[in-house]
Amino acid sequence: MIQGLLFFDKKNEQYDIIFQNGKYQGGLKCGDSFEVLVEKDWVPVGIEKAAEGWRFKSCDGSKLPERLNGMTVRMGS
Repeated sequence: MIQGLLFFDKKNEQYDIIFQNGKYQGGLKCGDSFEVLVEKDWVPVGIEKAAEGWRFKSCDGSKLPERLNGMTVRMGS
């Protein structure tokens, strides 16, 4: 698993991840999944596109913070 930071790319109007090695995910798409670090726990998350914009959903029912932008995430390499 490789770690990085989640951010919203305003130019492409979608979320992306910049990894510790300086590379980008290339834009998250509907159905992509990753884990977000919430306090001390890794929570599996999926991303969906809704009428009001992008939204994140916990895959295991854990409560997510209201905003994930800027949070530490990881996904399989």
